[in-house]
Amino acid sequence: MNAFNRVVIVLLLLILIPLLSYAFIVPHVVLQEVGAWATAASTVLWQMNPVVRLAVGIAAAVLVDLLFLFVIYLELRRPRKKYIHVQKITGGVATLSVDSIVQQVQYRLDPIEGVIKVKPEVTAKGQKVKVAVDVMVEAGYNLPELASRLVEEVKDVLTHELGLQPAGDPVIRMKVTAPPKGRPSKISTPSFPKPVAPAGSAETQEEGETVE
Repeated sequence: MNAFNRVVIVLLLLILIPLLSYAFIVPHVVLQEVGAWATAASTVLWQMNPVVRLAVGIAAAVLVDLLFLFVIYLELRRPRKKYIHVQKITGGVATLSVDSIVQQVQYRLDPIEGVIKVKPEVTAKGQKVKVAVDVMVEAGYNLPELASRLVEEVKDVLTHELGLQPAGDPVIRMKVTAPPKGRPSKISTPSFPKPVAPAGSAETQEEGETVE
């Protein structure tokens, strides 16, 4: 938002400098031109259909109001923290960038079997950190077990590797890809061996007679 503010202010100043300079140098000409333009515009507006004029005026007012309210919202909203304090440190102060946390979580989760793509979202909650991860999962894996492992991996990265304090449990948002056509699923029905009949039983004798 700071960059946007600077751009807007610079553009406004570049527009106002020549206009105000011209108005101060020849004010009588400027006022005459403004008066003539206002009279012509007023004549055109009076000739318009009252319903159309009112509808256009309301639409323009709503559009401008929404634009100004959006700019006010962007100006007043609380900016996100770019750095988070490392908790497990003594003798000084250390901070870690949000981008670094995202990269570390992604680095830990990418190699897990069944994970195709991860997209972590890290937000600061005071001195704590909240993590939500969008995970693209290959079809054919046990989703509860995979989700539990992802949660544990995220917790381990935050607490042990980065020394951060999580704000609640990590959120894992999983999306399973459709399996390719003609490719069997990795989850298959377990096959059990055929029971063997005890020696001397009727089934064994029948099989022996068949072989002979």
